[in-house]
Amino acid sequence: WHDVLSYNPIVDRNACDRETKYLFSYGDLPKGSIAKWDELRDGCAQGMAILLHLIRELDNMTIETGAVLVGIMLEYVGKYIERSNIFGKTIEKSEGSNEEPEKGFKRLMTLLLKCFRGDVPLADPSGWKDRMRRAYIGNKHPDAKKATLGEMRLAVMESMVLVRMWVGMQVGADLKKMKDRLVCDKIGCSIRSHLA
Repeated sequence: WHDVLSYNPIVDRNACDRETKYLFSYGDLPKGSIAKWDELRDGCAQGMAILLHLIRELDNMTIETGAVLVGIMLEYVGKYIERSNIFGKTIEKSEGSNEEPEKGFKRLMTLLLKCFRGDVPLADPSGWKDRMRRAYIGNKHPDAKKATLGEMRLAVMESMVLVRMWVGMQVGADLKKMKDRLVCDKIGCSIRSHLA
């Protein structure tokens, strides 16, 4: 069995779970979801291990450390999506655009966004990509342009929402139900004004 963590329980002093909030539950999943989780856990092992660590420990680490770990997780998730070849080998430039196709970290983030098929739960996906790139690369490289602490925190929270919802979609959870539950989700509540 692999670790499965879909929420952080809120436990009072009597060890009673109260008002646990989650994006999806076992009851929301179709038959075969556990096998899909096992496949995802095997195929994107390092990305999922980082996600589980972040779910457990994000409140106990500096935002800079969180940004670096989220960036690494996004790279693993993006590479997993790329290997699955869902969208072909390249992301073509937009029709009528003179811009070159994205490369590197931004390209991997675009692959993640494409998995939502136009129903991304963020109000400003391109702003997220810019913030997250500056939060990750800026903390990793001393000569890179850095995000402010506020931008870093927002980018990390947006990324956690995206990756958790992406995992939910991979195991068969309904995207609309997860989006509806974001207003009750601990991370979703903290960035409510930035959700679509």
